[in-house]
Amino acid sequence: MKKVIISLSLVFAFTVLIVSLNGKQSLAPNNYDRDAFSASLPNDVELLINSKCMVCHAIKDSQKAMMAPPFAHIKKKYSKVYPTEEAFIKAITDFTIKPTKEKALMFGALKQFNVMPNLNYEEDEVKQIATYIYNSNFPEPEWCGKGK
Repeated sequence: MKKVIISLSLVFAFTVLIVSLNGKQSLAPNNYDRDAFSASLPNDVELLINSKCMVCHAIKDSQKAMMAPPFAHIKKKYSKVYPTEEAFIKAITDFTIKPTKEKALMFGALKQFNVMPNLNYEEDEVKQIATYIYNSNFPEPEWCGKGK
């Protein structure tokens, strides 16, 4: 319970930071090409990803520094289990809207990070994000040994 409260506090703090930046800065991880990352996103999806996802899913310098699995790992796992776009989007949306251990597919991430907290995101927003994840390629973290 303490971890959930801390996680939610961090999400709140980062959300306040994002709002105060008013879109002047991207929170894409350091090893993303920021211009290419931002240019590839429609403005509304960019805002959603930067404000709701990158707080936890941004690639850090080490696996231990991560707060949640990176998008490359999420896409890889969910694509194997849910290969069609429709099934992939539904699975990501269902898990994100109401995350539970029973719905989790990423058992290593579950062990390292615990289950994602329920952040009460809007379903339409999560579907936009899931659609972007399905249709995009993400760099592997350098600590995976695969680099970009």
